[in-house]
Amino acid sequence: MIRFEEAMTPQEKEKLYRAIDYQENSAPAHYPETYEMIDTHFFLHGLQISLLDTDKEHPCILDLQLHGVRAGFKSRPSANAILVTASISDMKLLGATQNDRVPSLFIPEHGSSDCALLSVSYEKNPLDRLCGDRVVVKSRSVDIIYDAQTIKELVDMFKVFFLICTMHSQKIEKLFKY
Repeated sequence: MIRFEEAMTPQEKEKLYRAIDYQENSAPAHYPETYEMIDTHFFLHGLQISLLDTDKEHPCILDLQLHGVRAGFKSRPSANAILVTASISDMKLLGATQNDRVPSLFIPEHGSSDCALLSVSYEKNPLDRLCGDRVVVKSRSVDIIYDAQTIKELVDMFKVFFLICTMHSQKIEKLFKY
């Protein structure tokens, strides 16, 4: 390919492109609108995010668990169209341990196994041509439970964090004064 590019002058290249009706960096016009040039999928089996206070007997203050996180992207260049999707199959949110019991703060309604807890999609120039842009959001019902002890421990943990940040910024200000 490199030899071919070196063998042709820019004028010869332009003449060839005009003869075969080719334009560099343009979407191929000869593909049907249904042709998907890019079709990518991402699947994350599980993700756990925990907020810990290591000074406590039970350090876990908040534990967020996401299961079956999916993302996808499709591109149809002839129609100048894209489809972006994201979904979460299941989620757990556990609070701070109290009397050897861990409260569940987020309880989803158990639907069918093929129904995601949350799914979001954005489509530009859909095939049915009913609209130019389409956003679809679907969610199962959930119960969110307030747990005062977990909220109190979260607030206490972030008070310490903000206090440390404030002290740090005050020290930096003093350094810049001199």
